[in-house]
Amino acid sequence: MKTLHIAGIVFLLALAVHSIPALTTPSPMGIDTYYFLRIGSLMKDSGFNLQHDPLSFGGRAFNYPSGLPLALGALALFSDISTTGIALAVIIGALSSVLVFLISLELLKNEKRKTRLAFASALLFAFVPVVVWRTSGAIINMNFELFFFLMSLYLLLGKMKELFVIPALALVLFSPAFGIIISVISLAYVRSKKRIFCIASVGVLLLSLANASLYYSSFRSIYLAKSLPVQIYNAIYPPVTLDAILYRLDPAVFALGIASVVLVIMNSRKGVQWRDEKNKLVVIILSCAFFAALITGLVEMDRASFYLSFPLCIGACYALSLIKNERLFTAMLVLLLAFAAADGALVAADLGYVTPWKEDMAALSSLKSTPNDTILSSAVSGHLVSYVTGSKNVMDGNLIDAPDINGRFSDAWAAYTTSDNAQRAQILEKYNVTYIFLSHWEREQFDANQTALDADPYLSVAVKFNDTVIYRRAA
Repeated sequence: MKTLHIAGIVFLLALAVHSIPALTTPSPMGIDTYYFLRIGSLMKDSGFNLQHDPLSFGGRAFNYPSGLPLALGALALFSDISTTGIALAVIIGALSSVLVFLISLELLKNEKRKTRLAFASALLFAFVPVVVWRTSGAIINMNFELFFFLMSLYLLLGKMKELFVIPALALVLFSPAFGIIISVISLAYVRSKKRIFCIASVGVLLLSLANASLYYSSFRSIYLAKSLPVQIYNAIYPPVTLDAILYRLDPAVFALGIASVVLVIMNSRKGVQWRDEKNKLVVIILSCAFFAALITGLVEMDRASFYLSFPLCIGACYALSLIKNERLFTAMLVLLLAFAAADGALVAADLGYVTPWKEDMAALSSLKSTPNDTILSSAVSGHLVSYVTGSKNVMDGNLIDAPDINGRFSDAWAAYTTSDNAQRAQILEKYNVTYIFLSHWEREQFDANQTALDADPYLSVAVKFNDTVIYRRAA
């Protein structure tokens, strides 16, 4: 069967896997999705010159990497992005699986097994839990940036190396950090007779560095310096534990993928050969870098495990390829795929981790608030609150150059936990808060004291759906 036909089968299978959660969940997946849906519409309304976000942190300068907002703004010119944006995200996720298949073909040389291994790598990638979450209707930056990164990497590994610059330039807009990574990798493929290739690589690197300096300086200092209060930092960056990693990455894929880094070095002359030493080194370095980012907490766990998924899937199949007995190899490959498919199906059936609860959506949809109102919530809920109600939030998950982030988090913590009504009233007055949103996220992030909130004479219940409550502050 021709490579193009197999790539088409991979695309259709991945599209089916990613479409099921998107079609069966009552609301879009991923809290950041609600930020991008709102910003995409604002980008269109501003004539693609968005300078100010009127709702985030009570109103602030717009300073997020512009790639996805611009793409959604263009899509909003012709359609309702709450539907077509999700469809685009699902298609991009399926195309990423195709790229994993094509990259595997470039890396694996053995003609007898490489097609089966590449096909299995792509399916494993489609089934990995964190990939299901992030590509099945979640309109988030990491889905798109990984797609452009994989496309750039595929072009670098293949014969049309110079064309890598096209998706790499998109990375400059979507993710300057990934633009830096791919441009550094491209320098390893520079040939002395290809000056234009060298110029393109250095150009992408400089553009990425310039763009990164605009967005990441304060964002980096928040996380790497851990300047946030401990309880807030831990709420945003949950402790990295083995069970948390395995919850996001299929256990069998994770184990075999990690083992493959050692096996590829120890067994480079056995089984399936990697095409050349340079390609092998690039993938090993990527695997180690993403794994280091995961276990050290320098990148949030969902993001790091999402990036790590594609080299792990390729590595897992490589590890199995070292089995010489053909029947045993085939049986183990089928078992690996079956295990991964079952794991992915279980995750797809329980998406409470990445989708807003029905009570939250019902409560916010019932609230009669205005754009001039301000709603206090946790950072996790902030995007959802502003998207559904059209009102300002005190804080949300966009921490890039966020105004007085330490003070806002500390004040929010106190407002949710204190039994001192006067202290809470002072905090609410400081941020001109009209409503307080209380959901499972606020209970988890802030250990909210609902008894104190219910007893506060300055607060009244505006909306209540099961355990989700919205309080109104007395005028």
